[in-house]
Amino acid sequence: MRNRLDIQLRKNIDEAVGEFQSLSSPHDVAALLEIPYKVLNFHLYVAHPTRRYKTFTVHKKSGGVREICAPVTAIKIIQQKLNYILQNLYKTIYKKKFSVHGFIYGKSVRTNAQSHTRKDYVFNIDLLDFFPSINFGRVRGMFMANPYRLPPKVATVLAQICCFNNQLPQGAPTSPIISNMICARMDDELYRLAKRFDCKYTRYVDDMTFSTNRPNFPAELANVTRLESGWRLKADVGKELNKIIEENKFSVNTSKVWIQHRNCRQKVTGLIVNEFPNVSRKYTNQIRAMLHDWDKHGLIAAENRFVNDYDKKKRWPYEPGILFKNVVKGKINFLKMVRGDRNPTYQKFSEKLASLDPDFSFIRIVREADSDNLQQAVFVLESPRGQGTAFMLRGIGLVTSAHNLKNDKLDTYLYKTDEPADKQRLKVKHINTNLDFAIIEVAQGWAKASLVRGDSTILKTRDTVKVIGFPNYAKGKSIHIHDGKITGRGRWFKVKTLNVSARIIYGNSGGPVLNDKNEVVGIAFYGAPDPEKADRIESGVIPIEILDKLM
Repeated sequence: MRNRLDIQLRKNIDEAVGEFQSLSSPHDVAALLEIPYKVLNFHLYVAHPTRRYKTFTVHKKSGGVREICAPVTAIKIIQQKLNYILQNLYKTIYKKKFSVHGFIYGKSVRTNAQSHTRKDYVFNIDLLDFFPSINFGRVRGMFMANPYRLPPKVATVLAQICCFNNQLPQGAPTSPIISNMICARMDDELYRLAKRFDCKYTRYVDDMTFSTNRPNFPAELANVTRLESGWRLKADVGKELNKIIEENKFSVNTSKVWIQHRNCRQKVTGLIVNEFPNVSRKYTNQIRAMLHDWDKHGLIAAENRFVNDYDKKKRWPYEPGILFKNVVKGKINFLKMVRGDRNPTYQKFSEKLASLDPDFSFIRIVREADSDNLQQAVFVLESPRGQGTAFMLRGIGLVTSAHNLKNDKLDTYLYKTDEPADKQRLKVKHINTNLDFAIIEVAQGWAKASLVRGDSTILKTRDTVKVIGFPNYAKGKSIHIHDGKITGRGRWFKVKTLNVSARIIYGNSGGPVLNDKNEVVGIAFYGAPDPEKADRIESGVIPIEILDKLM
């Protein structure tokens, strides 16, 4: 069969979800996935298993190996399409499924851990053979039962797409969402059980966590005993909890049951949760050591040492250096996910990685409002009609005032004061002349630093601000930082503004206005044509919240 499959669905996802709920035959399944029925039938029932899946093993962190069945191209494309539909169907049906954090858009190990911070007790259990215990019959039966209620033949085809060797294959795109759908009833029952005893319940794939601030952990969930002295505890699964798990055709991995008191280190899905989700010091020390090894001995030597001494999986890259580079980048990105991109340690590691790897794109966050730092995030904007200011805002892009652009966008350039010859032609991404706000794009990696957004709504009269920019800029001048205070609030046509005592001169337009934490609370809007008239004209600032209306 040489029919080429489209990688993505052409139809609207809402339309696809509606079609799924009214499936009546196997031919409808093929039409839903935009695949000829003969092609679907061939890949499900005719093609040899080796043309459908590749099987290999990986080493578990806790020891032993895990078998992975990864679908080959055709089956993978079919599963990816079905997964996209099922993800949106699950979201539609289970809008308030707060307990589930694995393989859900917008959720992660961090959101899972966040639910259990600052608790007196944290109780963790793992389910035994989670994916293998979900067999073909369970998947087929789920599609035939509420809330899906699909015909038997349709349920059979869907289960055939999702299963291999009578189980959910680890490595298939559909396996995570199918497991969440299978566990929906159990999640509801465990949520209610936990709530009855003032506990919080979450599940991340096969990892279940219960936590509470009760003086004693509920015996219905766990039988707790204290070991020796101090707060080292041991626990067995309580009868009510175990009953719900077994009734839902799962079983507890008794070797992975533990309870942690707040006087000890508490961990949930690998993160420390005593105060807030965090990685261990060992994790950050490892990143620091890897970067140091790379810097001192070179990439290839660092990778060889890593593979030989530390990498238990013994993975080998296609090209020398690729594995080590990807591992370092992955660890730093995980640190960003847990601590956020404003975290100083993440910023420091990323800056170091950017100096070692030219392919790694990183924008440093400006923390200190001094000239050297600000000139990495604030730029001169030049057009035939005059000059203005633009700045990099984290998560948004380059921001300026719309009136700086007018109709001269094709002849408008940005440049850094320390590199005036490197003029960047801009591309307008969003613009609103009524709100006098614009977001522009330049070449990726050109801007090396960014500012972060603050909140102008909490500002009060006489609060301190700084107006940043390039008023009446001429070659050789440095960035202008003018301190001032909030003097009140005003309006410019339909735009609400902040009035400030700091002088805004032509050329400042589009520049950032910072609060005392060096966060952007507004954009310099209007002022005086020259310094001599500045004291007689009140300066206006557009609040940064105008961005929400623009976006």
